[in-house]
Amino acid sequence: MSRQVTVRDIARHAAVSHGTVSRVLNNHHSVNAELRQRVLQVADELGYLREALSPNLASTAPTSAITSLAFLLFQAERKNPLTSFWAELLHGAQVEAQRHGIQITFQWINTDQLSTEQSLKQILSMRQDGLLIVGNSPPEVVRQLAETRQRLVLIDNVIPELPIDAVISDNFAGAKKIVTLLVEAGHRDIAFIGGPLKQGSFQTNAVYTIEWRAMGYRQALFDAGLPWRRELFEAANLTVEGGYAACQRLLAQAVPFTGLFCANDTQALGALKALRESGKQVPADISVVGFDDDLTVTELMTPPITTIRVNKEAMGAQAIRVLLNRLQFPETPQTTSVIEVKLILRDSHAAREP
Repeated sequence: MSRQVTVRDIARHAAVSHGTVSRVLNNHHSVNAELRQRVLQVADELGYLREALSPNLASTAPTSAITSLAFLLFQAERKNPLTSFWAELLHGAQVEAQRHGIQITFQWINTDQLSTEQSLKQILSMRQDGLLIVGNSPPEVVRQLAETRQRLVLIDNVIPELPIDAVISDNFAGAKKIVTLLVEAGHRDIAFIGGPLKQGSFQTNAVYTIEWRAMGYRQALFDAGLPWRRELFEAANLTVEGGYAACQRLLAQAVPFTGLFCANDTQALGALKALRESGKQVPADISVVGFDDDLTVTELMTPPITTIRVNKEAMGAQAIRVLLNRLQFPETPQTTSVIEVKLILRDSHAAREP
């Protein structure tokens, strides 16, 4: 085949959501038999199953004693922790792991309920050969895991004070690109909804990747000769509810803005709801853009959201390659792999009338 078949290809041909494809391929119990069969048939017709299981791609023996890995998602309690974003990461890791005869086990670490000691006990009891640590993992947990000489790779996170390999998307460039899009469309008053802030800070995001998106936002304003304005910045949880409440706060200030950049698509969904309730039209009154291209969220949006597409599957696959490289060359310096992102133009932004 000219290129690797992806979950996105299967979803398009099967006329289902990306999350549905991920659940089928991960054998999740929530998918009914008829839908499961349809997705698997499309996957087979596109050559996905043959590619993933091809003896030319999968090694006949595990790589250097690694036979199993744990995909650890650190996240606060929610009904469905394995959203499309994390499911795509997991799937990319699984496809690459299959090539090396490695099995991956998914484990959700509930940061609302488990202490550092409990989290460590749960993880170490899994007895895996390596760990893919995903999301905003507590630094103390990661530090103690590293001290036990666990093989670790951080995905979608970096802990600067810890020398651990990591894989992230190009958050800075993506944010700069999408805010520059608004600037070039004539917008001068551009608000930003970021993530939760570090304790004691009025501006710095607690989540590493979101802080880089905030820096990309500020750099785009700086390059355009526009000031960063505190009144157009709102911190929020990275949820629909967080985006909704933050957008309400922006509107309540009565400080005009014509563009709104949300740190992720989930927040953008909440912001669209708040704007609609206030009588604002998108994009006629306010242009709204997001980040991630999380299809389980963007499919619900009216209008469809302009966003930055994160190549989640590539991040998952790269994490496997980084881990295997670390095993082969243990003395090399720690690295952070940055995966390219892509601007996706949809209908939620428009040129500002002079």
